[in-house]
Amino acid sequence: NASGGYSFTNLPTGNNGKYLVDVAQTDPDLPTGYVIGTPDPVSVNPLPGNPTSTVNFGFDPPSGSAGGTLFQDDAAGGGTFGNGVKDGAEAGIANISITLYSDVNANGILDASDTVAASMNSAAGGTYNFTGLAAGQYLIDVNELDPDVPATYALKSTDPKVATVPLNAAAGASNFGFVPPPVIKGTLFYDLDSDGIQDAGEMGIPGLSVTIDDGVNPVITVITDANGDYFADQSTAPGGLILNTTYTVSVP
Repeated sequence: NASGGYSFTNLPTGNNGKYLVDVAQTDPDLPTGYVIGTPDPVSVNPLPGNPTSTVNFGFDPPSGSAGGTLFQDDAAGGGTFGNGVKDGAEAGIANISITLYSDVNANGILDASDTVAASMNSAAGGTYNFTGLAAGQYLIDVNELDPDVPATYALKSTDPKVATVPLNAAAGASNFGFVPPPVIKGTLFYDLDSDGIQDAGEMGIPGLSVTIDDGVNPVITVITDANGDYFADQSTAPGGLILNTTYTVSVP
């Protein structure tokens, strides 16, 4: 019934009245992601002197998770610059706000249809972990303008990142690396109102080439990602950006 109660009545009792009580664990009315946490099925044998047997079934809430680390991808202590991996002595970044969205339309892009599932700040060492998640596709979005981001550092990793959470298991780690200057970055987007500002609902344009040229060194070409973002730093081929140098950025 509405309270979860059930009752089978007028059952024969005695040695010939043994029964198995079995719950349909795939019933569509079960809450999404909940799994049974008590034995199922259960054998019962109502006796003449005690004709009522009580068998309760408990369902545990979803236990999926998605997490990772925010860190300075700056080659400290023998690490590799800008490789998206926290290695060497690269420091984690604490207290950065992170928002988890349900990717409602499963398109891998943060848009108006996506809803906030949870939010938190990175812990000491830069780690974060969203728990109690139902299976599904999520987007993890880092506030790259958070005041606790080290001064002059810029987020190099794709943001937001797609996290696919299996049923009651962990998604693969979603790590975010920040690099020091020089950095040139931006977004190519559909400017529907022609105001030069990417407003809500104005989608980024993926797969476009962006050239970065100082007129002396080899031209750097980068491609916009799924969100229309592009990024270049001192590790970008062929020669990387150079401090105190003027560049022309253009879309061929």
